[in-house]
Amino acid sequence: MKSADVDIADYLLGVMRGDRRSRLSRIAAQDMARIESRLGALDLALAEAPPADLLDTILARIDREAADQAAAPGTDTVRHQDGVWLALSPGVRSKLLRVDARTGRRTMLIRMEPGAPYQSHAHIGGDEECLVIEGDLRFGELNLEAGDFHVARHTTWHATAVSQRGCLLLVSVG
Repeated sequence: MKSADVDIADYLLGVMRGDRRSRLSRIAAQDMARIESRLGALDLALAEAPPADLLDTILARIDREAADQAAAPGTDTVRHQDGVWLALSPGVRSKLLRVDARTGRRTMLIRMEPGAPYQSHAHIGGDEECLVIEGDLRFGELNLEAGDFHVARHTTWHATAVSQRGCLLLVSVG
């Protein structure tokens, strides 16, 4: 690979920093008209432009993860601002924290809005462990509060879950 190709790859991957990155940024800005004319045919038809600070956000996350690995080798850290919250049902969202590659066990946060139900479900494939971090959670007549820990054994069913005040749960399944 040519040296210029390596520089461009380093720049795009975010591993190029300092003066080298500034120099390449200046060159790219000077040549932007030519680049736009060549790439103009690639109308990506974005409904919305990505945020202006997207690259800075990505680079900051890469730096945080590298710092975490240097500070605590052999560990993984998920920061509160990292990850994606996905809708499970109206008023109920989850954020995956970890999947154990060996066992398949998944650890996630679940946030329920006040009054939001989560449908009854079976526990197939392993026990479900649930720690109520904040708020309240009710399965039928079973009421849980912040600090309560609940285990639903493999092959059991939950009644529909409801949170009167809303809640944040740490759940591990599999």
